[in-house]
Amino acid sequence: MELMPKLIKQINSVSGLTEQERFVLSLVDGNTSVKEIARVTGFGLISVNKILEKMNSEKVVEFQHAQPSIQSQTRSDEQKRTQQSIKDFFATYENADPWAILGVPENASLEQIKDAYFEKTKMFHPDSYYARSVPPEDKHFLVDIYKKVQQAYETLKNQPLQKKTPEPPPVQRTGSSINQLKGANVPHEPTTGGVKTQHVITDQIKDRVKKAATYYKLGMEAFMHNDYSKAYINLKLANSYNPYDKEYIHKMQEAELHMKADRYDDLLKKADISIELNKPEDAIRYLKSALELANDKKLLYYKLASVLYDFNQSLKDAKQYSQQAVELDPKNPDYHILLAKIYKKAGFPKSSLFEYEQVIALGVKTDDIKAEIKQLKGLIK
Repeated sequence: MELMPKLIKQINSVSGLTEQERFVLSLVDGNTSVKEIARVTGFGLISVNKILEKMNSEKVVEFQHAQPSIQSQTRSDEQKRTQQSIKDFFATYENADPWAILGVPENASLEQIKDAYFEKTKMFHPDSYYARSVPPEDKHFLVDIYKKVQQAYETLKNQPLQKKTPEPPPVQRTGSSINQLKGANVPHEPTTGGVKTQHVITDQIKDRVKKAATYYKLGMEAFMHNDYSKAYINLKLANSYNPYDKEYIHKMQEAELHMKADRYDDLLKKADISIELNKPEDAIRYLKSALELANDKKLLYYKLASVLYDFNQSLKDAKQYSQQAVELDPKNPDYHILLAKIYKKAGFPKSSLFEYEQVIALGVKTDDIKAEIKQLKGLIK
C-alpha cells in the first residue's frame, strides 16, 4: 500500500523550514501519496522521503496507508490493459508491412502518411506520458514498435509520388501482413483485437490530455491572481500529464521563476527584520533558505558572514561564507575587508594583513585601512 502523509500541524506554525521542505509540505493533504508528491515537486523519491521522515519525527506530519478503493483498482486494471495492449501491438506489428503498421491504405497521400506517423510516434514513444504504466521489463516492446513505425514512415513517405502515375500496377510485397497472419484475404485494416487495444491506449491519451487541460486552467487562474506557488503546482501537473505541450512547459517555468522571486524577497525582508530585532539565529536561517533560491549567491554569502561576525556567532562559518563571497567577486573590497576582520578576530594576523593589502590593491586607501595594516604588521613582528 502507498503511504499518504497527512499534516498534523499548520505549515505557518513550523519554524526553520527550508524552501524544499515548505514546498513538499504544501502538497501534503492526506490524499496525495509520497510518490505523487515526488513526481510533482521533481525532487526525487529519496529526497522527498527524507523530508517527510524528518517532518514525521518532528510531529509535523503523520503517515497513513492508502485504503484500497474502486478508483485504485480501476487504475490497476487500466495499467494491466495498457501492458497487454502494448504486447498485442508488438505481436501484430512484428511481421506487418508498412501500410498496416501506419494503418493507412496503399493509395494514401503524403499528408495522410505524415498524420498517421505523428499519431503513432506520440502513441508509442518509449518516454511518452502514458508509458509510466508499462514496467521497465516491458519497455523494449515500446522501443521495437517505435522503431517499426519510424521504418514504416521512411519506406512510405515517397510512396504517394510513385502512386501518381495512372493505373499503377499492384504493389508486390513480401513478408506477412497482419491480415496474412490471420489467414484473411481482405484490404489492410486493423484486426478486431488491434482496434480494441488501440482504443484502450487512445482513450487513455485523451483522458490525460483532458486532465492536463484542467490543471493548466487552474494554474493560469492562480497565475492571474499572482498566486505563483499554486500556479506552479497545477502547471507542473499539467505538464506531467501532457509533456508535449510547449505552452505548459513555458508557463510552468515562468510561474516557478515568479514563485522563487517572491519567496526570495520575502526571506530577505524577514532576515533584515530579524537583524533589527537582534535575532541573529532567525536571520541566519532566513538567509540560508534564500541561498537555495539564489542564482547569484555572493551577496548572500557576504550577508551571512556579516551576521555571524557582528553577532559573535561561529567565526568558522563566517570565514567560510566570506571566503566564498571573495571567490565569486574578488574585486569587491567590502568582501575582502570583512574577511580581514574575521581573520583578525580569529587570531590569524598574516591572513588578515593579506586581505587588507588586497583592499589597497583595489584602490581603497582610507586611513582606517592603513591603520589596520600598520597594527597587523606590528603584531606579526
